[in-house]
Amino acid sequence: MKANKIWNQGLRVALLASFTWGMAMWARTAFNYYSAELHLTASGAGVINFVTSLGYTIGAVVMSRFADKRNNHIRVLSLGILAGCFCMGAISLCSHMEEIAAVRFMMGLSLGPVYSMLQSTAKKVSPRTQFSRNAGIIENGEAVISTMAGPVLIVALTTAMGWRAANLVLALCFAAVSVLWVLLGRKIGKRQDTALRGGEDSQNITISRLLRNKNMMLCILLGILTLTAIWTMYVYAPMYWVQAGGRSSSSMSIIMTVMGIMAAVWCLVLPIVSNKVGRKPVVAVFGTLCAVNYIVLFLYPGTFISIVLFILFGGSACTLSMFFMALIVTESVPPCAAATAISLVNGGSELFGAALGPMISGFLADWLGLPVTMLYAACCMILAAVLSLCLRETAFQK
Repeated sequence: MKANKIWNQGLRVALLASFTWGMAMWARTAFNYYSAELHLTASGAGVINFVTSLGYTIGAVVMSRFADKRNNHIRVLSLGILAGCFCMGAISLCSHMEEIAAVRFMMGLSLGPVYSMLQSTAKKVSPRTQFSRNAGIIENGEAVISTMAGPVLIVALTTAMGWRAANLVLALCFAAVSVLWVLLGRKIGKRQDTALRGGEDSQNITISRLLRNKNMMLCILLGILTLTAIWTMYVYAPMYWVQAGGRSSSSMSIIMTVMGIMAAVWCLVLPIVSNKVGRKPVVAVFGTLCAVNYIVLFLYPGTFISIVLFILFGGSACTLSMFFMALIVTESVPPCAAATAISLVNGGSELFGAALGPMISGFLADWLGLPVTMLYAACCMILAAVLSLCLRETAFQK
């Protein structure tokens, strides 16, 4: 009965965390659909993305370490979401690139710790055999809300009321999520959280100790490579399909949505498969498939085969990033340092992958054309597939 109660609580937390993560990613990626209205170049969009990711990196590491030491993950999560919503609303009042960059940086600071808070909370209330499933459910929120439903909804909203009003509507919807976490936090309580922390005190686990962990360092490198590919796709795929692929905005949104459906499937299937065959084989195989997809997009833009491969494997990199930023890293460190470990991987990946990577892609796109961004993403995924073979397997440990 007790195990079933914990399982039910773990599932409830995972479902709310999935919705939260999907809304957080939608709030972040929706800006890419406003860039045309703001007359931003590809390099300008890359700079805005870099500033946002810099804020995410700082917020993730600082606030996650604070939450681990104080054991108040739910409170940090709720306040971060609320502050992020205010920043989103402020974007609708901006007109110049400098204003947008400043507000996006503050938004990054606020929402930076969200992912580490969600995954570490889910790990603490989930039995070990169920955590990979729950982690996949959380990641699935990005696929369903941000990647699948987001493009269609944001295009419809901006068409109906303009991007400024659409952005305000999105901010108000996201603000309601923080209230749900406050209510759930009262039910979880600190006593159970403490009981699930593990035998070590988080005060005794330093960041330098975590960074000496082989899997930890590999997860940071792999996170950088996969997030570079993911955010290159997020930032430039909408423009790629319209400009290089010759598709209309509505056709582009449908392609992105169907790709999101497959990404949602991978988010649920791959973690469960990895429980059977191991984390390393799954990451290596699907990293290679994702690379093949990007190569075809580079060589044959707008063709039928490029659309099919993009739909099938374009979103698989999102699931692979979850392996490095949630599953493998938390299985490699003490439970009481889970949020800090996730934030270190997330922070490094954000700064050098999600931020610097797409900015480089933007300069390459301005110089050589949009299809080269897909080749850039393919190179990252090939290297990630090779490096993943160096990981210590964590799926079968006791």
